[in-house]
Amino acid sequence: MKSELRVFKWKIFLRALLWSLIFLVVGWIVFNLLIDGLWQDPFAEGFVHVVQWMFSVPYEKGREIYTTIFRENKLILTIVYFVFLMLVAFYLCLTYYIRSFSQVAKGINQITDDSVDKVELSPALKFMERRINTVKYELRREKEAAEASEKKKNDLIIYLAHDLKTPLTSVIGYLMLLNDNPQMNEEQREKYTNITLDKAVHLEMLINEFFDITRFSIHSIDLEIAPISLDLMLAQIADEFYPKLMERGQQAVFQVQEGLEIDGDAEKLARVFNNCLKNAIAYSPEGSDILIGAKRTAAGTEVYFENPGVIISEEELSHLFETFYRRDSSRSSYAGGSGLGLAIAREIVLAHGGDIRAESEGEVFRIRILFPEEKAEHEKWRIRKRKTE
Repeated sequence: MKSELRVFKWKIFLRALLWSLIFLVVGWIVFNLLIDGLWQDPFAEGFVHVVQWMFSVPYEKGREIYTTIFRENKLILTIVYFVFLMLVAFYLCLTYYIRSFSQVAKGINQITDDSVDKVELSPALKFMERRINTVKYELRREKEAAEASEKKKNDLIIYLAHDLKTPLTSVIGYLMLLNDNPQMNEEQREKYTNITLDKAVHLEMLINEFFDITRFSIHSIDLEIAPISLDLMLAQIADEFYPKLMERGQQAVFQVQEGLEIDGDAEKLARVFNNCLKNAIAYSPEGSDILIGAKRTAAGTEVYFENPGVIISEEELSHLFETFYRRDSSRSSYAGGSGLGLAIAREIVLAHGGDIRAESEGEVFRIRILFPEEKAEHEKWRIRKRKTE
């Protein structure tokens, strides 16, 4: 930008210099022709006739006036004449500069004008045209992104309202049944109580997920770093999901390298693996196997969850971890979540200096989590190392 402005400045300077030289040469030629050259006598006669006509003076008086002005004050007249020419050159240069400035100002005003697709300036201002259009396109992109984010947020609110209302309606319904039928037998009462409790727990889970993603995205959170045994943690998490796996005729298959350890916040990383496994169970067919793997690579330690499922496009994959993104197919009645699980997982992984991404190869869906050896401390998180016994 500085070099381009320097070139533009030199263009203005050279233009002013050229105009000044042209005026000086033309002025010098004309002045010498009229005063001391070939046109001196015709000019003098013409000047005298004009004086005679304007002031009604005799010819000799007119010649005297001509001599006084052009002969006795030749040096002063020459200086005045050339100063006048320089002022004209300066005015033209200033006019060119102001015209260029006005074009730039007009282009800046068009930055936020959606009716103008592209700002166009004069060839001399192409460098400013590129800068202005870059800003215009960036603002347009940010506006579209903000609108898309707002739409996703509104959609999420609608989904949450629906998902919160469903278990809440069930809770109220079963409580009303229990309240209206005090003589209900114990078996029926226990059944309704258990259903009510399940729905209330589900409702609490939805609310917690909503508040967690808000808290993780906005506030600074402590990470209590300590060595973690991955094979033990992944096995414990799989055990917790055993009832759900059995319910759907699924099983967890392990490909975990023994003795793998990473430094991290055990509670929060357990939340990550929990959400990934829950996602794999929910969106894979009944009777399928869920692959849970972990291995050491050249880039660091990798944890992955793999399950059969539908083919997902590259565009959808790029949005899966966004806070307010939710695929239509994710509204599975079994899943029953808020669609924030992967977004929460992403925030926690990034806080540990890691990376998380989704892949779809054929009908196989995979989530990969990489914890590099050199961990970058996330600006929104405060890391506190905790000693272990």
